[in-house]
Amino acid sequence: MPQALTYGSIVATSDGTLFYVGGFDGSGRSKSILELKCPADGGGKNALFSLVCAWSPMKQTLKVGRSAFVAMLVPKSYYNC
Repeated sequence: MPQALTYGSIVATSDGTLFYVGGFDGSGRSKSILELKCPADGGGKNALFSLVCAWSPMKQTLKVGRSAFVAMLVPKSYYNC
């Protein structure tokens, strides 16, 4: 990870992408969202068995830092935007 975090939540998408959301960084609750990127032969997203995975910070962050919480994906069919 690019920074030490504890008490965050991991969320998986249906295509196998993993995200680490929030957490505690030693001085406060984190607003960060990290994506696990695993480059493979073709750079495919379903490359979780690659040995070259790394957490990359996303530009998008939480409005409020969070730690020790539950996170889950909400299907698009549940909301209308």
